[in-house]
Amino acid sequence: MGQYSVNDKMLEQQRKTTKKQVCNFALLEYKQKLLKMIEKEKKAAEKSSQKLREILSNNPSKSQRTSATARCDTKWEHIRYLELQIELLDELLEENKKS
Repeated sequence: MGQYSVNDKMLEQQRKTTKKQVCNFALLEYKQKLLKMIEKEKKAAEKSSQKLREILSNNPSKSQRTSATARCDTKWEHIRYLELQIELLDELLEENKKS
């Protein structure tokens, strides 16, 4: 009977370790995906900012100015949202290490 409980404990410990590793791997994979997405979005946002500067330099109408500014702001806000997700993933990874 004692042998059985030792195996159960070992199995449970192995399960916990595997669960932690899988969770860690998934979080790291998602973080890498987000980092690539941020890099891509920053390039698009830079282009949008450049286009906004060009539009503003050509004496635009109010609607052109508003539209271009909104597009540019939306791109940068999306990047900030993705960066927030990275911060939260880092917190989850840290919590996972401690458990």
